[in-house]
Amino acid sequence: MELEEEMRELELYRWIRVPKSSLFFLRCDGWKFHRLSEQLKLEKPYDMRFARCMVNAVKAVFKSGLNPILAFTFSDEVSFLMRGEVFSGRVEKLNSIVPSLLSSSLAYALEQAFQAKARVAFDSRVVYTGLERAVDYLAWRQLEAWRNHLNSYAYHTLTSMGLSPREAAARLRGLRSEQIHELVYREAGVNLAKTPAWQRRGILVYWRWYTKTGVDPRTGEVREAKRRKLVENWRPPDFKRERSWVLALIAEAME
Repeated sequence: MELEEEMRELELYRWIRVPKSSLFFLRCDGWKFHRLSEQLKLEKPYDMRFARCMVNAVKAVFKSGLNPILAFTFSDEVSFLMRGEVFSGRVEKLNSIVPSLLSSSLAYALEQAFQAKARVAFDSRVVYTGLERAVDYLAWRQLEAWRNHLNSYAYHTLTSMGLSPREAAARLRGLRSEQIHELVYREAGVNLAKTPAWQRRGILVYWRWYTKTGVDPRTGEVREAKRRKLVENWRPPDFKRERSWVLALIAEAME
């Protein structure tokens, strides 16, 4: 027993925990997904099949019993809003089990969609926001989704014109958003303000409560029961502008 206690003391992150009464985000980022994109021959700049696989993998985490409140995903990134009681808030558990589950779920989804076995891995980090900064965090990641959207279309436009990856990156370096807009519209005829909403603003997955009415077979009485279902929102609002909408969504999902 003494040796066991000594060895446990050597576990570096054993005592790092998120407070049980708090909310936090666990952000998972894909590892070497550029190579995965080439292996699967994904459509550029966005592939709906891959986005669907990401959403299916996210939903698998919801259904695993970990019970996130909501998730926001774009590209190869997922942010789960969670409660501090998950794994008693132990960061080492959160940063190992959740990305592992997401990785295996995405690998399965990709195999079903592309008939190809893929090695998938995510790293993860805990971002302690509490409820007060949760909307700010989501607005920040949505802004990153928008930047990713601009750069993805611009990079694809330039490489389609014959520029090498290095030349395309150099051409885009230092350009402002409006300049990228103009470049893509001029060279590819694409209005970046009118591309699919999920490409510009990301995708939300969350629980929604509803009332189900049924007849009790024993008594014949009509009864109502609250149930919840997973919702995929491929057209989320601008989080920065719609703070009250996001807060209401979080409050409902936490019921």
